[in-house]
Amino acid sequence: MRSGRARTFAVLLGTSLVACSAITDFRGLVGDAPSSDASTTDGMANDGTAPSNDGSVATDASSVTDGGQPAPPRFCADASGLALCDDFDDVDANLQSTWNSIAVGNMGAIGVDEGASVSPPASLLSTCSGGGMFNGSLVRRDFAGHTRALIAADLRLDVFESSGYGALMEIHLSPFPDGFSDYRVALIYTSGTMTLDIYAVNQEGGTTQNNTPIQLDFSQWQRIGIELAMNPTPHATAYDGNGKAVASLPMPAFSGSSMQAGQYVEAGLTYLTGNAKPWKVRHDNVTVLLGD
Repeated sequence: MRSGRARTFAVLLGTSLVACSAITDFRGLVGDAPSSDASTTDGMANDGTAPSNDGSVATDASSVTDGGQPAPPRFCADASGLALCDDFDDVDANLQSTWNSIAVGNMGAIGVDEGASVSPPASLLSTCSGGGMFNGSLVRRDFAGHTRALIAADLRLDVFESSGYGALMEIHLSPFPDGFSDYRVALIYTSGTMTLDIYAVNQEGGTTQNNTPIQLDFSQWQRIGIELAMNPTPHATAYDGNGKAVASLPMPAFSGSSMQAGQYVEAGLTYLTGNAKPWKVRHDNVTVLLGD
């Protein structure tokens, strides 16, 4: 598990190929597009490479119409109520028009790619070629403070290290809450399992770290979201594409309402441990929702 530099990324759940819809007081959790019912990694190569035809809702760059019909409207055509929506379908746009910053680590790359997507024609592709210490390839967006933050995305692992540890989305409090030097929730793939992961360090050096598995197969497209909320007590939750809570963990309590000072989210290959091996991950239709 990592320590040191704080990172957070949040990703809001959203629909595939249609605009976001409502669940409780957060939008963008429920997906209407069909998804594969396969829940196995059969057909995976030993290096973690996904099969070329996995039966998911992914499309290649040429599949923008079906039987001569126009392509569906852009996922982010109606982004009202969302703090962020990026479907990566304007292939000529600069990522920095939506994200505050873009980091490209050694051995890494990140950018819009038309090789596969949930909403055509493109998705965000983050890669690491492997062979050394990797400090992340990611996009980041900063927000003013609220008491709830939810980030969701369509996510697919194309190449990964089955025994490795890779962070794919994070939500950080920034500045840190009173009495803490780190406070975040993340979506992490480790030892063959996707997990909801929490990490907090108080200023006396005490560390709170925990994770719980998410039983979804990310060798095919899955809609996934992670939430950090302060009420009634601080906690982190992961949601699937139907808005169902699939994992939850308590977060350390702190005095005051420091979450309202700000938070930031990250998506991509935000962190890999040790001597990194090759990874390739796709995010599509990233949404962020903030609430109180």
